[in-house]
Formats: sequence, structure tokens, C-alpha cells
Amino acid sequence: RGDELDARIEALHFQTRAIDQAAQALENAQQTLEKRFAPELSRQTGLILSRITGGRYTQALVNREMAPALTVEGVARSLDIRQLSQGAAGQFYLSLRLALSRIMASSDDPPPLILDDAFAFFDDGRLAVALELLFEESKARQIVAFTCHRREADVLEGRANIIRL
Repeated sequence: RGDELDARIEALHFQTRAIDQAAQALENAQQTLEKRFAPELSRQTGLILSRITGGRYTQALVNREMAPALTVEGVARSLDIRQLSQGAAGQFYLSLRLALSRIMASSDDPPPLILDDAFAFFDDGRLAVALELLFEESKARQIVAFTCHRREADVLEGRANIIRL
């Protein structure tokens, strides 16, 4: 009985070491991914956000939790997403989604981008800029944007394939 117990203890120690090694390997992979991926994600998100906001937000650093640290009109500030207006938060998330899709998609055959009421809190000026950006993006991929508002279709009238239901 003592030998069985010793064998079981040894097996549990072996499993514990294997789990520890796997956890360390995952942590190392996460750190490598962050070092390679996060800077490009932050750069592209910042460029897109700056364009949409007319330069109000000039940089967007994105952390592991996808929370922004934004540079507002040249002044770096870490902002909780709840500190932004609903429109600015929506613009950040649209910028982040577009940046992610650009980085992760194959340039040969990028997948469609599907948006659902992504512009609900955009003011008219930023909506026009965001839609122009997406119209440009639509030359390389299909973009499907669902909305219950007419203004998006009005802005794109005659420029995009719009289906109204």
C-alpha cells in the first residue's frame, strides 16, 4: 500500500511539473505575442482613431485587456474606456477592430468585416470620416454594416452597394 501511495504521489508531482511547464510556455508565448503584436496593433489603432477623430486622439496604446491609453491632442493620458463619451468609445473600438482585422487577415484574401450598429453614437462629421475610411477598405474586402439608422446609407448613397430592408 505504501508503494502505491508513493507511485501516486510521484505521478501527481509529474503532472504538477508538466502543468507548471505548460503554464510557463503559455506565458512566454503571450509575452512574445505582446512584444510583436501589441506595438503594431497600437500603431494602426492610433492611426485609424486619429483619422476618424480629426487628430483629437493621436495615439492609442492597447494593453492585454484591450483597454486604451490615449494621447489626447498631444498629451498622453491613460483613460478608462468609461471616461470617454459613447461616441469616442465607439470610435476607439471601431479603430481597434479595423486594426485587428488588418493585422490578422491574409492580404491575399481578407475575410469580410461585419459591423452591427457600430456608428450609433458617432456625430455626423466623424461618421462621414469613418464611412469614407470603410469605403476605402471595401476595395480590398467586403464590409457589411448593419444599422437601424438612415444616415449611414445617406452618406454612402451612390458610392456603395446599399441594401435597405
